[in-house]
Amino acid sequence: MKELYDALEEILDEYSKEVKDEVEKAAKETANETRDLLKGTSPKRSGTYSSGWSVTSESIPGRKARYIVRNSKRPGLTHLLEHGHAIKGYLAKRTSRTRTDARPHIKPAEEFAQKLFPEKVERRLSK
Repeated sequence: MKELYDALEEILDEYSKEVKDEVEKAAKETANETRDLLKGTSPKRSGTYSSGWSVTSESIPGRKARYIVRNSKRPGLTHLLEHGHAIKGYLAKRTSRTRTDARPHIKPAEEFAQKLFPEKVERRLSK
């Protein structure tokens, strides 16, 4: 009986490791595709902001990694461009507008990633 238990435990541990590996691969692919989407849909004036999107991984105990898509070149612009901001000073005196228009590009990419990740996991685990 002990041998059967040990054999079953070994099989389940190996299956669990394979599942974790496939989920991590799906997470990395999703993060990379989200980064590419953001590079394509970000506002472009000089190109610095849109080319600044990158993927970083963060190690968490008990899990392998967490992937973060962030703008490494101009991180302060993300909120301002996504939601718009007040115009102040010289520009405000030259125009009748007091705020810039919002240019939502992060929220659609986030929704894309939330839809894509479960599909990728399901596809990888069904192989």
